[in-house]
Amino acid sequence: MFKPSRTAGALDTAWTVVGAIFVSAGLFGALAFAMKLDFMSRGFIVVFVLISAFALALEKCALMRGLSAARRRDRNLISVLIVGTGQRAHDYIRDMQEHPEWGMRALGVVDIDRKRIGSVISGVRVIGDLDCIPVLLVNNVIDVVAFVVPRTWLGEIGESVRHCELQGIDVQIALDLFPHKTGRVRVTSQGRTPVLSLEATAVHPWQAVVKRALDIVLSAVALVVLAPVMIVIAVLIKLASPGPVFFRQVRNGLRGREFKMLKFRSMVHDADAQLEALREQNQMSGAAFKMANDPRVTPLGKYLRKFSLDELPQFINVLRGDMSLVGPRPLIAAEKDKYEEWQRRRMSVRPGLTCLWQINGRSTVDFEHWMKLDLQYIDNWSILTDLKILAKTVPALLHGRGAY
Repeated sequence: MFKPSRTAGALDTAWTVVGAIFVSAGLFGALAFAMKLDFMSRGFIVVFVLISAFALALEKCALMRGLSAARRRDRNLISVLIVGTGQRAHDYIRDMQEHPEWGMRALGVVDIDRKRIGSVISGVRVIGDLDCIPVLLVNNVIDVVAFVVPRTWLGEIGESVRHCELQGIDVQIALDLFPHKTGRVRVTSQGRTPVLSLEATAVHPWQAVVKRALDIVLSAVALVVLAPVMIVIAVLIKLASPGPVFFRQVRNGLRGREFKMLKFRSMVHDADAQLEALREQNQMSGAAFKMANDPRVTPLGKYLRKFSLDELPQFINVLRGDMSLVGPRPLIAAEKDKYEEWQRRRMSVRPGLTCLWQINGRSTVDFEHWMKLDLQYIDNWSILTDLKILAKTVPALLHGRGAY
């Protein structure tokens, strides 16, 4: 909570304070329960926690506002030496200039090429090359040296970083070294080794915990509430055609892990053996197989598929952790090699019982658009998004559009 950050916004700061207060309150509550401290009422503790969270968040935000005002008047500044002259360095300098409340003043720019000394980068003069850094550190007041350099420079800046460390100067190294989209960039550690993590999704640990908790609670409730319906469907399947009640198919889940996905059987018993003969009649582009009048589907199976009743056993997969309530539909393991590389990123999250494709027309959506919807979900995921998709799933299933 006391970690200094000039670039943090008021909302981030308030959230950090509120989080710290509630963690402290939880620990105090556990201690009070364990030691049977009954001299304070629960109501008093609740009121105290709420007032503390509000007052401390307000105090932190007021402090930030005061510091921002002081920095705009050229007080509480830090002097920054920027190493790099590319577009990323331009953006770094422009951000500093657009946010005077950060209190960061650009002393100058350093380039790898001596010929660029004297030129101007976004209004800041190039005052030296990498060999000049030791002298610049001695002759100037420098608080931070920011290395905003391309990957090709990484082998050249090691000595410059060492000079900063020897003279006690803070170092920043911009981590947007790769042009590709990643969900989140973090600096972590593996034992004693610092590690730059480029995470495929932007899901924070607390969000993952909430999502999994919702999966467990809602899938358990659904299995209890829908148990009579599932029993009736199981009996009808057994009476309608020979074969097992459940259809088990190997699918790829998170990071390609294989699991057996459960469905009520909606096809004849030897449906997989007949698949190759029907390949030419596939009505879906890409790797998926979809056929409007698939002869393998039983009369009862048509109704089960139309309203997705055949998917109800997958609440068991959700409860077991193979799937989530919301997420990209799991790939058929036997067809995973048919997917293009960019399409495989949908496996960076746990597969789901429902998804954007499910509420946007299912088989009426072409394969490439389906894949793009999955990636759109991954890139914009939130708990609220999941709740919205769940709310839209019920009317989409009742309508039955695109289900076959």
